[in-house]
Amino acid sequence: MSKHTIPDEILSMETSLPKASYDNLPQWKGFNLLNKFNGRNDPFDEKVFEYISRMGYNFVRLPMDYRMWTRDGDWYKIDEATIAEIDRAVGYGIRHSIHVDLNFHRAPGYTVATPPEKTNLLTDSEAQQAFAFQWRMFARRYKGISSDVLSFNLVNEPAGVNGKTYANAVTPAVNAIHEEDPDRLIIADGLEYGRIPVPELVPLKVAQSFRGYEPFRITHYKAGWVNGADMFPEPQWPAMYEMNGYLYGNSKKELQSPLIIKSEDGFPACEAGIFVNVISMNAEIVIYADGREVYNKKIVCSDGEGEWERAVFRQEWNTYQNIFNREYKVKIPAGTKNLEFAVKEGDWLTFSEVCIRPEGREPIILKANSAEWGKRSDPLTIRSDGVIVSSGFDGGMAGSDWLISKYMNDWKEFSEQNGIGIMIGEWGVHNQTPHDVTLRLMEDMLKAFRKLNMGWALWNLDGSFGIINSGRKDVQYVEFEGQKLDKIMSDLLLIY
Repeated sequence: MSKHTIPDEILSMETSLPKASYDNLPQWKGFNLLNKFNGRNDPFDEKVFEYISRMGYNFVRLPMDYRMWTRDGDWYKIDEATIAEIDRAVGYGIRHSIHVDLNFHRAPGYTVATPPEKTNLLTDSEAQQAFAFQWRMFARRYKGISSDVLSFNLVNEPAGVNGKTYANAVTPAVNAIHEEDPDRLIIADGLEYGRIPVPELVPLKVAQSFRGYEPFRITHYKAGWVNGADMFPEPQWPAMYEMNGYLYGNSKKELQSPLIIKSEDGFPACEAGIFVNVISMNAEIVIYADGREVYNKKIVCSDGEGEWERAVFRQEWNTYQNIFNREYKVKIPAGTKNLEFAVKEGDWLTFSEVCIRPEGREPIILKANSAEWGKRSDPLTIRSDGVIVSSGFDGGMAGSDWLISKYMNDWKEFSEQNGIGIMIGEWGVHNQTPHDVTLRLMEDMLKAFRKLNMGWALWNLDGSFGIINSGRKDVQYVEFEGQKLDKIMSDLLLIY
């Protein structure tokens, strides 16, 4: 485990970076750089660090794959050439006043990417020992380099494990790092893909990091690596209401509840319909008007032809989940104040919208703007002024305060109660979400981050979530350093 190769003249440079400690993380602004991400092993480019700094950013997270610095599948056989490339990235950070955060995106025994690891870091002692060995190597290598310019982010997005097991798994690595370098800043991702803070890690004196991919159906709309993202509802932001596009039948009794739509003044004579996308197994679709059943349709999915657009057999569940993309509708009597849409018997269905068509008037279309498994929708109310609201919005509009209350309050309270620094290690919006929607959501996220005094790293700089070469079809790019820059997004990021 040799010492780093960073020249002394770089180490002696002063930076403009703020102080950083586990109990007080700065309000960093920056990007994830994917040079050594999931099988890639490209050298880091100083030019990128230079222009990141020149644009006004001061942070990079390096999500890396341990296989890039090990040889022959041996966790303990280190490739010095690759490690030297990481040295250079740390040196670039010092030279250009950019904090460098080293992350094991793939660690011995754990990854959220494919292919999966053959062992389990969270439960396997051999993987934990190798994990600690590799982090000890980095700690010894970079001992003496200030935590203002360098931090270690242990492992990317642990999931499917409780806090105690997670803490037990990473404690050997934390101890190894601090045995070599007691002052090294360590950051740990929250549980369930960075969504939940981890009290069990507090005694280890490590900061924590969570994700800003919310609302997920907007940030990952049509993301090819997310199962079902092609069926997410069309993104909208901001919203006056939230309606989840799932209805559950009695085979999911713990989740079964109707979608309730109320009218303050009573609906006129109208037609009400629900546009169904997918039905799993079977569903008895019912519509109620003021508690009276006015529509009933029983559907059983199978192969061959039927009401469905396409039959889909899901082998992993040994069942049909057919695609319908059709509306089921019924006449509703005037004066009805409560409409309910439900799956009375059966498994579950997804829907994209509910449409209410008053006679002689413009239809009221309620888009399903959420697609979260296991979630029930709050009742929606159509007010006398025509505004649609749900109880979750208290009559207001989704914005930065709503994002904080829904996704960030637990982290804020955890930080304040335990004296633990927190940050957003990844966030952003995939390129299939319309650019105008993306910018509105990103602005509200940035306002929320600023209100909570939290630093952040966009996923990514160059790619589908980034400001460079994002592949969006609805952006007028500006040439920058030989690349295609989304200048509107970049300017927005620097406002807050």
